[in-house]
Amino acid sequence: MRELPGRHPNRARRAAWLIRTGWAPLLWIAAAAAALLHDLLAGGDGWLPVHLALLGAVSNVIVVWSAHFANAVLRTRDDGHAGQARRLVALNAGVLTVVAGEVQDVLPVLVAGAVLVALAVLAHAWWLLARLRRSLPARFSRVVRYYVAAAAMLVVGICLGVALEAGAGGDAWAPRLLVAHLTLNVVGWVSLTVVGTLVTLWPTMLRTPMGDGSETVAFAALPLLVMAVTTSALGALLGRHVVSSLGDLAFLVVLVAVGRPLVRQARSKPPRELGALSVLAGCLWFVAGIPILAWAELRAGSWESVADTIGSVVLPMLVLGFAVQTVIGALTYLVPVMLGGGPDAVRRSIVRVQRGGRVRLVMGNAALVGAVVLPRADARALCLAACVVVLLLDVGVLALGAVSARTRAAVP
Repeated sequence: MRELPGRHPNRARRAAWLIRTGWAPLLWIAAAAAALLHDLLAGGDGWLPVHLALLGAVSNVIVVWSAHFANAVLRTRDDGHAGQARRLVALNAGVLTVVAGEVQDVLPVLVAGAVLVALAVLAHAWWLLARLRRSLPARFSRVVRYYVAAAAMLVVGICLGVALEAGAGGDAWAPRLLVAHLTLNVVGWVSLTVVGTLVTLWPTMLRTPMGDGSETVAFAALPLLVMAVTTSALGALLGRHVVSSLGDLAFLVVLVAVGRPLVRQARSKPPRELGALSVLAGCLWFVAGIPILAWAELRAGSWESVADTIGSVVLPMLVLGFAVQTVIGALTYLVPVMLGGGPDAVRRSIVRVQRGGRVRLVMGNAALVGAVVLPRADARALCLAACVVVLLLDVGVLALGAVSARTRAAVP
């Protein structure tokens, strides 16, 4: 592969790596969309597309890009991609095994896949810690602690998911395990990663100065956010509605404090490009979804009722609205910028991925609102199907961008 114009060789290799690893999350999102359509038509329980989206797509993006951002903020030398490639192979093999066990309803297969995913994430966290220990002090080095804390949340969440599938505690424990599993995997793994990343990525996306000390609150908030997630999950496991609800609300309060510098940055230079708008929309879905989860935990008469609210309202908001949309938005910004090729090539890539993007953004979010608020089940299903169509269009646009970048790189 030749070097692209204006590129340092290391950057060219990094871009090639990002092109290769970018296909996995796109394929997982497409698989999740297909599984969701199948469940809407055949009446499935909806958990397969959730696992395909979160364990497959979102986790791939987190592992790849948290490693990239860790190297950037720590100013450490790239140690090559062999170790990361092994971790990604283990992660994707584990997700495939989990999916096979779930589809075939074979618990040992599912457990084996879950163990493989957990080991891959633990290895990733260990690598992050090793980089952090070897690095010199840097302004944003504490971002890496967000990634390590998020990985720990996922590992515990995986354990609870295995316990849920194994029927631990019987029917009485099932909805409580489900709520704790969701809390650790979405509020812990995904949102902690997003918060840590947006400290530096958000002003970069807006092309506005960060401001002195704007990251201080975010770094000081990490222990409080971890405590809030842990409190919410423990409250669910112990069957304490009030404790679980207070944990979610505490997380939201701390998150508002963390988000104030980001809001100031957006007010000084409002987001106009598709990537930033998508990330903003994803964060708004999260901020809207957490109070609904907290209210359901507080007011529901049983944990079965909480689980029902999660399935019908909270999951679409936090998985499609927040997690997947934020990933799509981040990739929409990062792919053209990181692939480079010179200013003209970057501008062409940005135009390509943003073509029709605002229409897709409005249509997708409007359909998701309908999927959450409409009273009729068939209307909600139709809205979810519309979300899937928009999601597939987004994946197609990003895939074409990656193909174009690879074609540019291959031209002699």
